Amino acid sequence: MNKQYGLELFHCKEINSGSIFEIQGVGNIDELKFFKVKKFQCKSLKGRGAKNGIHVIYAYLPIDQKIVFLEIYFKADRKNERKERIFDFINMHK
Repeated sequence: MNKQYGLELFHCKEINSGSIFEIQGVGNIDELKFFKVKKFQCKSLKGRGAKNGIHVIYAYLPIDQKIVFLEIYFKADRKNERKERIFDFINMHK
C-alpha cells in the first residue's frame, strides 16, 4: 500500500495500519495535528523492507483535509524529529 492511500485511510476513514503516530508535546489542536510515519518501503533501499528506518513528519489540517510534509530523516542518524521545525510551522500559521 502506498503512503498516500495509507494517510487517506488513517485520516478520512479512521483505519489505522499501525504505521502513523501522533507526535505528542507539540501543541496539537483540533485544527492542526502533527504525525510521524514509520514502516514504509523505499525503492532506493532495496532489501530493507518496511522497517528501513526512514521517518516522515507531517502536519495535518483536518478542516481543509490538507497534509504538509515537514521533514524526512533516517533513524540511524537521528532518534527523533526536530520539534523546532514543527514549532516554526505553527508560528507561520498563526
